[in-house]
Amino acid sequence: RLRLRLRLRLLRLIKRLIGCAVLAFSIALIYLQTTIILSATSFGSEHDRNSRRSYGRKRQGRRLIHVVSPFVTKNDTSLFAPLSDEQFAMLVSIKNAQEEFSNNTTMTSTTSGFDSVLLACAVLSDEYDTLHDILAPYCQRINTLPRHTGTEYPKLLPDTKLSFLQDIVDAGTSCAEHNDEDFYLMLTNADICLTSNFYTELSHDFARRKRKALSINRKVLSKSNLLDMSSSLNDGQSTPHSAAMEIWQQAHVLIDEDKYSSHPGYDCFIMHASVVRSLNFGKQFVGFPFWGTNIDFALHIMADGYKNVKSKGTSRGTYHVGNDGDWSTSNTVDVMEWKKFSKEELQYLAWCPIVGFPPKERITLQNAINCGKWFRPASNDKSPMVPAFVNDGYDTVYLKKFAKHLNFTSEGLPEVRWKRKSNPKLRQQWIQKWG
Repeated sequence: RLRLRLRLRLLRLIKRLIGCAVLAFSIALIYLQTTIILSATSFGSEHDRNSRRSYGRKRQGRRLIHVVSPFVTKNDTSLFAPLSDEQFAMLVSIKNAQEEFSNNTTMTSTTSGFDSVLLACAVLSDEYDTLHDILAPYCQRINTLPRHTGTEYPKLLPDTKLSFLQDIVDAGTSCAEHNDEDFYLMLTNADICLTSNFYTELSHDFARRKRKALSINRKVLSKSNLLDMSSSLNDGQSTPHSAAMEIWQQAHVLIDEDKYSSHPGYDCFIMHASVVRSLNFGKQFVGFPFWGTNIDFALHIMADGYKNVKSKGTSRGTYHVGNDGDWSTSNTVDVMEWKKFSKEELQYLAWCPIVGFPPKERITLQNAINCGKWFRPASNDKSPMVPAFVNDGYDTVYLKKFAKHLNFTSEGLPEVRWKRKSNPKLRQQWIQKWG
């Protein structure tokens, strides 16, 4: 009888253990399914392309300020003038992405990264009157930029009108509400288009990953696979907006069918206001290397959770119509272009660790020199290791993480650890050879 009782108790215990195991397995399965569903809304993973669902309640108050810098296209006689067709496509794509985000945001939760999007267009002051009426239907704010490369370098670059990155950033941050220190700033080139669910994906990612910054590489669509926007206006009925809308719709089809190529360049950055405040963007100007690579490098050090998402890392993401070239393939140096710079200015080139090839002409060379000034310590007041791109008060943030990314020569010149395209000795050889 005793043995029978023990057996019965043992059977009851086994049943309880089996029940607990089944319950634990069920909970784990539910958790796994929930994780998979939520992760489908984050950048850096493949997403369900048909999914548009947002989860929970709306988050109040945080804004994404997206700033672009449209410009008048020289010698353009198309019906898109004074903008290029690529810039018109960009404006229409952002408007469409804003509308979809606005519709979806009523279903977002306190896990949403931001709840509103403002598009700021920063234009040169002498182009404001020409562009204002064209931009007004798309841009919630139109701000003017105080300078360009032609005004800053009248002897070296008199015929250029490239905008300075710091001025574009300032135009964006000026749109923040008074005393608002909790917003995101997004920078994209004037020819980078957004897909419909871009802002929704971005908002979910920033909330779930607790990121302070992100960059996204674009997808490249072949022009041969798209209708020519200019030709589509010749029917006498289409408008620049409707033609750009048609291209936008075709782009989604191509992306969903994986008919695109990847691109390694940087032309889309999103940063929290706290990160923006920590950075001084110096005199880097857009449109030529090496401003994108510089920001990517700085964010690796200065921004918690920063990630660069490759072209295939989003369900749709951003795209560009046509490939505008690979800067790194150029290796023919025009010596006369280098001779336009003084020896003192050229010495700054040795301080730019991300330059992988000798600039062949003066515009890229000027930006490389500005890059060197950006990396060189600003004054003796700072630690000798803290570069000029770190604003006052953020030295500690830099010093905590810089060693993972930089080496220094005995002369104190920097070298990027994970991009060994050139080294200080090689850059000094360029200066001696062509300077």
